[in-house]
Amino acid sequence: MNRFLLRIESVNLSWFIEDTDDLSTIRGGGLLLLRSTATKEKDQFDEGTPPVARIPGIREISTGASTGLYMLETADESPDAAVRKLRQEFATHKAYMHATVVADAIPESEDFVADGEKLIALNRWRQMQEPTFVVPLPATPPVGDKSPLAREVKADTKPHGACEYDGVRPGVKEVERADGNHWVSESTKVRFDFGREEKKKRFYEVTAPRGTMEEPWGCFTNDFEELADYPSAGKLNGKMAVIYADGNSFGKFQAKHCRDSEKLTAWDVHLKKFRQDFLTRLLSSMPECPEGDRNGNAWHAPPSGRKHSFRALKRIEVLMWGGDEFLMVVPAWQGLAAVREFLREPLAFADTSLSHAIGVVFCNYKAPIRRVVKLAQELSDVSKEVSKDWARAANVEQASDLIAYQVLESFDHIGRDLRRFMHDRVGEGNDIGDLLLSKQAIKGLEKGFRTLREHVPRRKAHELAQAATPEKSGVVTEKLDKVWASLARSARNPSTDAYLALDKLLRRVPQEQPLSMPAPATFIHAVELWDYAAPLPEEADATATKEVQQ
Repeated sequence: MNRFLLRIESVNLSWFIEDTDDLSTIRGGGLLLLRSTATKEKDQFDEGTPPVARIPGIREISTGASTGLYMLETADESPDAAVRKLRQEFATHKAYMHATVVADAIPESEDFVADGEKLIALNRWRQMQEPTFVVPLPATPPVGDKSPLAREVKADTKPHGACEYDGVRPGVKEVERADGNHWVSESTKVRFDFGREEKKKRFYEVTAPRGTMEEPWGCFTNDFEELADYPSAGKLNGKMAVIYADGNSFGKFQAKHCRDSEKLTAWDVHLKKFRQDFLTRLLSSMPECPEGDRNGNAWHAPPSGRKHSFRALKRIEVLMWGGDEFLMVVPAWQGLAAVREFLREPLAFADTSLSHAIGVVFCNYKAPIRRVVKLAQELSDVSKEVSKDWARAANVEQASDLIAYQVLESFDHIGRDLRRFMHDRVGEGNDIGDLLLSKQAIKGLEKGFRTLREHVPRRKAHELAQAATPEKSGVVTEKLDKVWASLARSARNPSTDAYLALDKLLRRVPQEQPLSMPAPATFIHAVELWDYAAPLPEEADATATKEVQQ
């Protein structure tokens, strides 16, 4: 038998998971790509057996959210026949015919790392030859066309204008929603159906197994409105947290420590187990709501009255999962708690500690999800850059876990450069890393903010943050010193002590000498995270503030 390395990758993802703001369609696209790399017949779903599972003699080495590396064993002298068959399977698959998937194979050599790099280059070269946009099927197949694609064309595919969700492809299928029926494209319909039907139950039962199928995780919210609807959350009612996490230099780590297929498979299994454990812990941390409870709780929405919703609905959405990244949405009042749970256990392999760059956006559930996701990814990129800069400055190899966050109300995400915005906030000559949170800081954030809110009026916190924001000159004025001095004079010592304790928690480099005043960024953190770091019901928050002011 001859051995070949085969690599597939879903490319041009913007037209498969980023072309609409519809939740079910986004979820369906992400989960379909995750399933695209499956090699087992047991992974069959309504849209058919995964294409890779149809190729004989294939063995998984490593798979991610949209990529897969495999060992192909065949009696053929060349892998061309198998690769052609795989491409054909993707091109004629009911779901994947709407995606762009590239596949290449080469003979296995003694340099596994070089083989992997060559396959990536071949995939990129093939991507450049593919159209960015998968052209939809015509309403009527050409005369005499008997290809598999032509057989997919139905008589009822007469366009009804543009797709109401992506605004580009012809609308030829109807989807049923609570607000009425909508005409959408074939691509959107497939992803919408998969996202709605497959979405929750199977994904969570497979990705975060609970032991037995008789103990499923239950039901989940159907849309962002249900996820964020919780009047007891006070000012955070109707708000959600979009969390994107990406590994720091995982590719570089693999090239150094996974120099053969066995080691890469071991790393792949280890990373998936790390992700699985996190999701299992997060779901397990959600206290169950009694069946039939119409009130819900912080992690559960009350039943929606739909067929499947006899139990309270868990407030969580996973939009992307696999490889070294994930994208999820949770209620705003649980955003930092979810990040804290993710960072609770360290990730290490081959005697090497690894870290993540995390971006979090707090926003209203009505915010356009495509733009919010893009902002979360940009925040993650900032975390990655700052972490690497700090690692180089400290002359250490591994970057650290960092979290960049943004409250959408404070940032005009249309046409605004994120890095310029962050530099303007801290002032010229200061490090935008001051606006980021470390793994150590996020662990003690809730306690620190509860103490702060107990002793400092919200009005005074805003006054300090405003004074700490640089003016056009980029320099913090003397006003901050005056406002800080007024706080020290007008309130008890615990108010200034609470700020100094928070400052100590947030600082990357501990100060040897006691500080007389926190860094300007600490005042900005205090206002931005006032509601999010230690969520309280509106009534409790108002009572605490009133007591401080008296």
